Amino acid sequence: MNSMYCTLLVFAIKMVLIDSLKENATRLNGFLETRRNPGEAVGNQLDMQRRDEIKKNRAYLQPIVKSVIFCGQQNIPLRGHRDDGRVLDTDDDGVFRALLRFRIDSRDAVLAEGLEQASRNATYTSKTTQNEIIACAGELIQADISRRIREAKWYSIMTDETSDNARLEQATVIIRYVDESGNIHEEFAGFVHAADLTGEGIAQLLIGFLGRMGLTLEYCRGQGYDGAAAMMGRFNGCQAIIRRQQPLAVPIHCFNHRLNLAVSKSCDIPAVRNMFGTMNRICDFILSSPKRVKAMEEFIDAREEGGRQRRLRKYCATRWVDSHDSVLVFLDLLPVVVDTLHALAHAQGAGTTGADAAALLAAVRSSGFLVSLQVAGHCLAKTVSLSRALQDPSQNIGDAIAQVMAVRKALEDERGIADEKFHRLFLSASELAEKIGEELTAPRIRGRQTHRANAPADGPEEYYRKNIFIPFLDHFIDQLKVRFGDENEFPKQARLQELMPGAMNATSLTRIMEAAELYELDLDRSLLEVEAEVKTWMSLIQSLPQERRPKDIPEAIHLGKENFLPSVITLLRLFGTIPVSNATAERSFSALKRLKTYLRSTMGEERLTGLALLHVNKSTEVDPDKIIELYAGKKERRIFLV
Repeated sequence: MNSMYCTLLVFAIKMVLIDSLKENATRLNGFLETRRNPGEAVGNQLDMQRRDEIKKNRAYLQPIVKSVIFCGQQNIPLRGHRDDGRVLDTDDDGVFRALLRFRIDSRDAVLAEGLEQASRNATYTSKTTQNEIIACAGELIQADISRRIREAKWYSIMTDETSDNARLEQATVIIRYVDESGNIHEEFAGFVHAADLTGEGIAQLLIGFLGRMGLTLEYCRGQGYDGAAAMMGRFNGCQAIIRRQQPLAVPIHCFNHRLNLAVSKSCDIPAVRNMFGTMNRICDFILSSPKRVKAMEEFIDAREEGGRQRRLRKYCATRWVDSHDSVLVFLDLLPVVVDTLHALAHAQGAGTTGADAAALLAAVRSSGFLVSLQVAGHCLAKTVSLSRALQDPSQNIGDAIAQVMAVRKALEDERGIADEKFHRLFLSASELAEKIGEELTAPRIRGRQTHRANAPADGPEEYYRKNIFIPFLDHFIDQLKVRFGDENEFPKQARLQELMPGAMNATSLTRIMEAAELYELDLDRSLLEVEAEVKTWMSLIQSLPQERRPKDIPEAIHLGKENFLPSVITLLRLFGTIPVSNATAERSFSALKRLKTYLRSTMGEERLTGLALLHVNKSTEVDPDKIIELYAGKKERRIFLV
């Protein structure tokens, strides 16, 4: 009996131990599963119902988030005049809610069920939810930009400011960097309200903005601004304040702004200034009336010579390419403009319109106007391609300097043969005058003439050469010298251009090393080692046939990697980081104008920045799941999302 009792006792103990081991094994497996999936909370693993509800809620938010992203990227206003009430019960609302109904009509069962079952305070379609989703999308885009910049290490900052439709000053922040492959990027990082427009205020605004993106001035190697005193002031400008904290952040006055100033100031010669004034009045006169535009188009269709242009462009002193194009377009359309004005001036019952047309017709037929138009068109044709080239984000400062100097050299060469060059222009102006039934004549010369050029001349050609062509050419050349200076006046960092085959010469080694000394800490090796690498690089370039030599920074960096020249690669990347133009900042202002319209002028700062980041950075992929994750973590929600 005792033996049987002992056997049963042992058996019972074994069963208890086995059950305990199974339970421990189950707990161990659960622990290991939690370790493998740390994102899943313990409460969710124990509560399967909650996990299913979270999955269902996230699936419901997916189409809502995707609709916000779509509207933001395509710059479609989300809200309408009234966005109240349930989405399924009304159709008098904005694009966002209409897009949700469109999804339901396209058999999005998850969204339809979610909107049907959701309580009125948990539909997640309100303007507040839209703002939070837009802000989350903007944060993700900024985080992605910041990650790429940190990978590139060195960067430059560019900024400009403008007022929006709400009369608020908005500063745009552009960051330029060169990736490891040598590709130059200029990224729009966002808008920020600029309450203080002093140099100190803008500098602190930029430093704070960079800090929020996780960037510091430690690796800032350039600054790009327009020529305003608050930006480029020598002592109290934004650039000076930032350079006190980071001396290597070399300031660059935007090349496009400089060129535009040179063109504008060159046009202060009375004859040329009057020509532009007449041209603008004609553009306003014709373009302000659909009937006049139609009359002009009829003459365009009827002309025998098939010109490319069909619409006049008004000259604008602040729009870079338009200031060049407007003259070239007007030259092409001049015979049509004369025919249109003549028809309007002699139309029966024309009244005031006829009188205005007759006055403009007399002005456009004058010899001074025709010669000035021809001279301005000839000179500006040389700068329009330069203006477009300088706006390219991949432009480097060395090529930009070379292109500016090439244009200046071309104008100086023309000045040396002014008689011959103007003779051709005068013949072209004579042909143009003949097309509109006029003949070029010189005005009377008066002994006491003070309000126009009055140099004595034997004939019309000599008169206009002395009084229009040569003064305009001299002004243009002088302005280019004043605005850009000589090559040696640019910062030493620009000498790194001589690492490129096209700029390499006998003195390149000395000039390159002068620039390399500035970046000694970035090179992470002694200057003797750097000099040895540069010598190797120059020998390598000279040994290559012309067709195999690198033509741009990416090709040069690729060649440097093949031959293990890390210092040369670093110098090339630093060289490409230096800004050239604020064109990307100006483009962001175009986006601002499209975003913050008259009907959307009350848009808040956070919403504006988020929509701008979505719209400008369309190529950046935005993951809806990451937006939901970020949105859920902001605060506790009415539905389970985590």
